[in-house]
Amino acid sequence: MQTNGFESNLDLDLKVGWLCPDILQAFCDEVNVEAFKFRAQARDIKIEIIPFDISKKVKECDFYYIGGSKPSMFPYAIKYLKENSKIISEMADNNIPMLAVNLGFQLLSTSYQHINKPEMKGLGIINAYFDYIEDYENAITGNIIGACNFLANQNIVGYKNQNALCTLKDKTAPFMKVTKGTGNNKQDPFEGARYNNVIATSITSPILPQNPHFCDYLIGLSLRCKYGAKIYLSNLTDDIEWYSHNYLAEMK
Repeated sequence: MQTNGFESNLDLDLKVGWLCPDILQAFCDEVNVEAFKFRAQARDIKIEIIPFDISKKVKECDFYYIGGSKPSMFPYAIKYLKENSKIISEMADNNIPMLAVNLGFQLLSTSYQHINKPEMKGLGIINAYFDYIEDYENAITGNIIGACNFLANQNIVGYKNQNALCTLKDKTAPFMKVTKGTGNNKQDPFEGARYNNVIATSITSPILPQNPHFCDYLIGLSLRCKYGAKIYLSNLTDDIEWYSHNYLAEMK
């Protein structure tokens, strides 16, 4: 491992805060967290995964993950997140990296409108609005490929199963530009959103193991924010990860 271009013998560590895993845990979430942990530990970076169940107060960490669940979990999760909104918002404003997936994206947004129900307010960290899709046949599903400008336009791949149309507001930056599949809504050529180092996406497949370069980007970003220096990560043998990545990229 190198830091600022030189070999480093530093003992590096990261604290990963997993928000609401007791009520927000889709099939991809544990896999995403484990991929982050595995790829960091493979470089001798010590990782502590801290689950912030809804009975615990959120504390300062070096990276946060918030996953997905059914829309019915939104009221329970947002109540907890708003109780801890001060520290979560401070972390986002101070460029602490976060990854929000699926319902996590909606929770960090401005609002979520379910059919025939009052509008539900999100944390407002990301200026985006969600409108629930009543007819499942019109839901946004399928494989997606997008070019990510902060990854030198390398591709991100995944599978989406999005039950709400998303509209980004006031020049909110997207996560990536879609080259195959459907973006935030059926007219939007972009997918997900970004605010500072907060990245949100509606990709519901395990995005981190399927995109090892993106996972490494988040690890490196977390280290740079914590230690104030760019730390170069050593290469790993990623044959399986890239096989999965390319398999998705080639699927119709």
